[in-house]
Amino acid sequence: IADQTHVYASFSHGFRSGAYNTSAQSDPGLDIPIKSEDIYAYEVGLKMAGPRFRLETAAFYYDYKDLNVSMQVNNPLCRPGEVCAPTNIVGNAPKAEIYGIDANVIVQPADRFNVSIGGAWLHARYGRFPNALGTGLDAATMLNVNNQVQDWTDIQMSRAPDFSAQVAMDYSLPLFDGELRLAANAKYSDSYVIQNPSLYGPLAPPELRDKQRYRQKATFILNANITWYAPDDRYSIGIYGRNLTDESYLAFYQGAASGDYFQPAQPISYGVQLEYRF
Repeated sequence: IADQTHVYASFSHGFRSGAYNTSAQSDPGLDIPIKSEDIYAYEVGLKMAGPRFRLETAAFYYDYKDLNVSMQVNNPLCRPGEVCAPTNIVGNAPKAEIYGIDANVIVQPADRFNVSIGGAWLHARYGRFPNALGTGLDAATMLNVNNQVQDWTDIQMSRAPDFSAQVAMDYSLPLFDGELRLAANAKYSDSYVIQNPSLYGPLAPPELRDKQRYRQKATFILNANITWYAPDDRYSIGIYGRNLTDESYLAFYQGAASGDYFQPAQPISYGVQLEYRF
């Protein structure tokens, strides 16, 4: 619509082929068919560029039919009296939709200084999904209930926070005929489901029944590094720090008959890094 300013719109239709769940033990009880996943995708966007800035933003809508969803069921090979971890299978959510807006701005306030700011608002929810299989909680025993039939209609999909944002900055200056680069980035995400969209379920206390389990709280992660690059860019040496605020968050969070289990993400870490490029 003008020099260095573009608008676009797109429509696409795609699918993922159907398949069968199979187990390492080739157990016939797990050879469950998976329907083909179908999607209609719509997007409109704007792109602008100038001498010291670039802007990209888009609004999108994805309409899914028979979305492939990871679920947990009791292991059919588990003998009576044994405590076994549940088995993951892939099922189908009859309907699901994702829509939102994302934007990213890159600015160069001064020579050798770059700033990138981005964010996204996302609405990712299952449609009508009354027969999902989840890990519930029994209020009478306070034990988990695997392979529980749950209604996931309108609940949040996994790995899809409603809001996320990031800021990155880098500054470089000449040093010893090479280049010294200082960089930092910060990432924020509000609460989200890590990988198991289960509810507490119909056997849980009334105030918990429709709430999702296995959620990660909002997180803020800060990383930084200082690196010197050789004149020919063949090698570099630097120091780095990751998760500098020592944010406590989870990389994995799941449930089984024996209880809930999780894996913490990497805490604060720092070190020296040497690279050589062939």
